[in-house]
Formats: sequence, structure tokens, C-alpha cells
Amino acid sequence: MATTVTVVEPNPLLCLGILNLLQSLDCTLVATGIDYAQLFRDATEQTGATDLMLLSVPGSYERMVELISAAQQGYAPRRILLLSDTHTLPYSLLNLPSSLAGYISKYSSQDVLKTSIMLVLAGGKCFPPPDIVHPARLDGDAVLHDKTPQPKRRWYDRHGAVPAPRAEERPPDSFLGAPKTMPASAGTRPSTDRAPASEPPIESQAPPPRPGSREARMLRLTPRQYEVLVLLAKGYPLKKISRELNISVATAKTHTEALYQRLSVNSSNAAVYAAISKGATLGLQGPPLQESLPPAA
Repeated sequence: MATTVTVVEPNPLLCLGILNLLQSLDCTLVATGIDYAQLFRDATEQTGATDLMLLSVPGSYERMVELISAAQQGYAPRRILLLSDTHTLPYSLLNLPSSLAGYISKYSSQDVLKTSIMLVLAGGKCFPPPDIVHPARLDGDAVLHDKTPQPKRRWYDRHGAVPAPRAEERPPDSFLGAPKTMPASAGTRPSTDRAPASEPPIESQAPPPRPGSREARMLRLTPRQYEVLVLLAKGYPLKKISRELNISVATAKTHTEALYQRLSVNSSNAAVYAAISKGATLGLQGPPLQESLPPAA
């Protein structure tokens, strides 16, 4: 015998999505979708019992109670699974009928929805703890079974429908999908603050060039090769150059041979002479040394 399931959801698109999800379950189901207006109209007609009711509920405790009362009067569901507009209910579910088997966010992923529905159909319950305990409480089932006529309330009609949850409350794995961009909250305006005009641009805060970088470029040497050449001009041997630059002697020798090749020389004196002849000072003080050097042979 097929299991009867009634989906109470005011959003037609979401209701259709839940019905399609039910058809994919590995069991025989007869599913029907209705909105809030049909639920309250059927509450006075006694349409018959249903095995499971998936009841969409808003964040209002009083409206949730009213919906469950109408569901019991019209459908007498054996099990009720609440589909919440929020990830967790903002009120307590104590003292509600034993037919209430749990609640879950209606915007959960397909796997979570399927698992929860199958669990309830099998006789289990799923009650994640609420974030806030609402002070309102029902006195047993008296309110739900109260047959006293109440003034007709039409908060579920078109002009007073339960507001849809905000887009940021829908996780990206919702089976109906979620917007890829988060809309700005109501009443907020995009920030138009700009950096004060007095603040210099980031580019102007770049560190100054290292001393000797101009001469290194002129001689087509790397910064490290130029540092070695400066120390050679002071007459330092390789061991002292390695200590000054905190490098090994072998590395100092490698840089020395490399700068010899760049300057087309084969000794430290010739390298210093070639650099000074091209206009480099190599950090030496006094008048330009190239004026006091003898002409090259």
C-alpha cells in the first residue's frame, strides 16, 4: 500500500521542488502539495488522514501552532515533519503533539532532506536543538484540540504571505540553488568611503634604490658582483670579502670570476681600473679617479 504524503508549502516553486524530491525516494509514495489557504479551508472539511505531512512553518511561534492545529483538524497526520524557514527554529517545540517527528530547514541539501524524510517515515525523529527557547508554551494539546471558533486570520493570504527567507540564509547546496552573490541588506548603502587625498599613493612609498645600484647597472653587474668589486677596490682578499658579505670563500670567488668576465679582465686591479674608466666611483672618496689614472697602454 502506498504511503500518502502531504506537502504544505506556500511557495509554488519550492513546493514543486519538494514533490520532485519525494518522487526520487526509494519507496512507493502518493504525494500532494497544498498551500496555507487550502490547509485552513480543509481544516473545516475533514479531508482524511495522511501518513506524513511536510509542513512549512515561519519563524512565528503563534503561527506555527495555528498551522499544526489546522493540519490536525483537516488531515490528522500520523507524522509531521516541520520545514523551517530558518536553519534552526527560534522557539521551543515542547508540549506539542506526539505526531510531531522533527524539523529541518527547507533549504537543506537534497541528501539531508531525503535522509530526514526517510528517517521519519521509518518511525524515527530528528530534532536539532533550537538556538533560542521561546517563552510561549502550549498547555498540553488543549490549544491544538480547542474547537472554539476563532476569528478568521488571513496572514497567509497573498498580501500577507510569510516572507521568504533572506538569500544569505540559503546554503549553496540547496536543491533549489542559491544566488552566487549576496544582495545588500535592506536599508544599507554601498560604501563610498575613499582614502583621504592627503595620503600618498602606495607606489610613492616604495623604498629608495640601494646605493651603487646605478653603477652596477652601468657596469652590467649584479648587486652582489658590484659589492665584491667595491671590496676588491679596497684591497680586500677573498677571505675578508667572504666575511664582510657573510658568504663562503667559494661563493666570493665565483662572483669575482663572473665580474671579471663582465668587464673583460683577468685580475682585480684590471677590474677596478676598467670600472673607474667607465665612470664608476666604487664608493671611493675624493675627485674622480679616472682623471688621475694614466692612460691605458
